[in-house]
Amino acid sequence: MESIENIPSYTIRQVTEPEWEKLRDIRTRLIEESPQAFGDNIEQTRRVPPTTWEGLARNNLIFVIENDQRFIATAGLRQNTDGVWLVTGVWTDPEYRGRGLGRKLLKHVIEVARTKGIGCLQLDVNQIQISAIKLYESLGFEKIFTLENEIYGDGKRYNQDNYQLDLAKI
Repeated sequence: MESIENIPSYTIRQVTEPEWEKLRDIRTRLIEESPQAFGDNIEQTRRVPPTTWEGLARNNLIFVIENDQRFIATAGLRQNTDGVWLVTGVWTDPEYRGRGLGRKLLKHVIEVARTKGIGCLQLDVNQIQISAIKLYESLGFEKIFTLENEIYGDGKRYNQDNYQLDLAKI
């Protein structure tokens, strides 16, 4: 399996508002490819108007790995209404999986959180996403509770684990 070093010109960076179309494209690809991993379904995603995508790019911390002007991995960082900081929308294009991109991107997100003075991160993951769970646990995330029978983008019900990372511990 190739490593990230074998991807010639990749960059990790935050999405900007003018890139809303590329954000829409990667979000559509991830929901098409992995509906069991996300709460949105593809029909809802396709109906999202351009102004909403622009707002997402402008008002959220969404990070990507870009290769040859194409977004190939993504992860977000946002604060919910309870003040909890969430890692969201973690996905790597299947063509690039197994090269350490997800790990590299999540380490970047964790470092951004640290520089912002965030002490704790949480994320939700469908229990069938074994590779994602292994990645999160290897980065220090610990399971704190399970929600049963959550509906995902494919319309099926799955158990969802909530993980937490105490940034002071790593």
